[in-house]
Amino acid sequence: MRKTRTIAGIVAATASLAGVAVGFAAPANAHGYDADVHTFVMWGGSRCLDVAYQNGAQKTYCGNGNSSTYRYDSNGIGHSGSRIYLDPIMGNADWISCTIEVNGYIVVSDYASAGDGHDAWCATDI
Repeated sequence: MRKTRTIAGIVAATASLAGVAVGFAAPANAHGYDADVHTFVMWGGSRCLDVAYQNGAQKTYCGNGNSSTYRYDSNGIGHSGSRIYLDPIMGNADWISCTIEVNGYIVVSDYASAGDGHDAWCATDI
């Protein structure tokens, strides 16, 4: 009986430690690249929004229809040592937000309302 309890305790302790390690570990990379990157910006109050990127490029995204909220998504691959950066520009929007997900986890998100004095932007290193 004592041996059974000791073995059960060791198994339970090992399982709980393994659960902690798995719970906080980064997802395995089985595809031969460094990270799946998903970025998106959301905005309201204006049909179009300008977004600046780390390479100096600026693009304008426009939503379809007469929605009060628009969203632009982008998916790609981030390589080790690269920087992911996006800076939505308020312009005529009432509010803006940006989010960067790496391997399915939100790593940075920001939000600003028109007139609040905050510049919403998102950046992370892979």
